[in-house]
Amino acid sequence: MTLTREDMFERNLALARKRLLQMIENPREMDFIPTGARVINLPKDDPELLGANLRLVMELAKDGDERPIVLIPEVGE
Repeated sequence: MTLTREDMFERNLALARKRLLQMIENPREMDFIPTGARVINLPKDDPELLGANLRLVMELAKDGDERPIVLIPEVGE
């Protein structure tokens, strides 16, 4: 099954929410992310979204934008 853009958005939004809560608790953990970077979360328990996000990384790497791409694996629980 291929994720629709809407499904991908919803699942990534849930990951971003978790990441923001972690950042609130431990803001220094994200100091390594450069200003303006494109951040891609990599889920640990959703292989379909993981594959879609890795394909997105490849597309972003080819688009000529020189901003860094930061991959953040999901950890915890």
